[in-house]
Amino acid sequence: MLEQPAQYPKMTRFQIGEFIHPPLDFDSLEALKEQLAEDVERVKMQKQSNSDWSDNPCIIYT
Repeated sequence: MLEQPAQYPKMTRFQIGEFIHPPLDFDSLEALKEQLAEDVERVKMQKQSNSDWSDNPCIIYT
């Protein structure tokens, strides 16, 4: 018998530094991981032009 895949909450909201991502709908943890990586890179680029990245640590919550 095939095991059922783990069920994950479909909506999550998170904050990275000053950037708050709206709730997003994802089908897998891989899709969430990719979205988080894109958002972290975007925030890093914004922070490099404004201040030191270490001033705003990542905060992720659901």
